[in-house]
Amino acid sequence: MQDQQDRMTRRSMLASGASFASGGLLLTGSVAGAQGQTSRADGEANGAKGDGEANVAKDLTDAVTVANGKAKVKGWAKSSGRGDVTFSISGEESVTYTAREFANHINEGVRKGYWTVRKRAGELDFDLTEKGRELFSADKNRGLQTLSHCNGRNEKDGGTIYLDDSSWEEIVFGGYATAGVLEIAAAIAGLIYGLSVGPIVLAAAGVIAGLTALRLSQVNEGCGAKVDSNSLSAQHCDC
Repeated sequence: MQDQQDRMTRRSMLASGASFASGGLLLTGSVAGAQGQTSRADGEANGAKGDGEANVAKDLTDAVTVANGKAKVKGWAKSSGRGDVTFSISGEESVTYTAREFANHINEGVRKGYWTVRKRAGELDFDLTEKGRELFSADKNRGLQTLSHCNGRNEKDGGTIYLDDSSWEEIVFGGYATAGVLEIAAAIAGLIYGLSVGPIVLAAAGVIAGLTALRLSQVNEGCGAKVDSNSLSAQHCDC
């Protein structure tokens, strides 16, 4: 009951236009926590790869090449917009995560020393550095569940990322939504056990970064939110 009252209070504050902290807040999480673990674009943890994830990962990955350790958008993707991924938001509006943004975020991670990147056999490999593992690190004390429950699911299932009510509110109210895309990606990874950095995670973070905290709060109807291959919408739970 107290938790429910706290959530209602925070929602009231957000709805009234209160501002939220941004900056470099990071959530210690559980992505690629093992030393030396590599994250592959088409081989992320938590569930079999679904068609939605395959499309998002393939479109973004195909649109970039890697030279001298940095990502670069291919000419055809620059001129055509192919490779960009558009997400509808509760059927009312849309946010596009572009191949150019994807390449910029990959290079931001390289520049900040979080990972090295290479492309081979048509796939992207993100090799986390020690600094990157610190950002995307295992937090065994969180104890978050990955099964369905009354607050929504908190897991990655195929091409869909589910964030339950508590996790979604932690991103929105904790200031991550107004931080950078890499910080949002780290927050998502920290809230879902075993999730690895890659195109689907960066795309989800890009969508969240493209919306205001107020709009993000409106997506959640009490069971959290989900991001799939083409939409950001509310989860629905019956209990």
